[in-house]
Amino acid sequence: MRNPDNFTDMIRINIVNFTKGNSLFYYGMKPSFWSLKAYENNGQGWFHGGFNVEYDISPYHVEINKLNPHKPKSFYSCSFDFKFDYDNDEVFVAYTIPYTYTQLQSHIR
Repeated sequence: MRNPDNFTDMIRINIVNFTKGNSLFYYGMKPSFWSLKAYENNGQGWFHGGFNVEYDISPYHVEINKLNPHKPKSFYSCSFDFKFDYDNDEVFVAYTIPYTYTQLQSHIR
């Protein structure tokens, strides 16, 4: 996501259609972010952030189940507030900090 010049307001982000009923977000986990400006200015990589993180049943699950009444499912959404630290920044959001297969292998051994 990108922010325009002088945008300092808090924004609310809603990620919908998760199918897990339980999540680590219930226990304090926060989404992960990577900021282009933070990386250029001080070499900062992925970091956990966001405020007021919530994980709950999606308000859209009723409409989705109307489309397929023979296989009803519960859908969940993760919602959180975010504030840009830099003007004209480009920020990426992830469920958790991404890693490569090689990194995974190094942790297993």
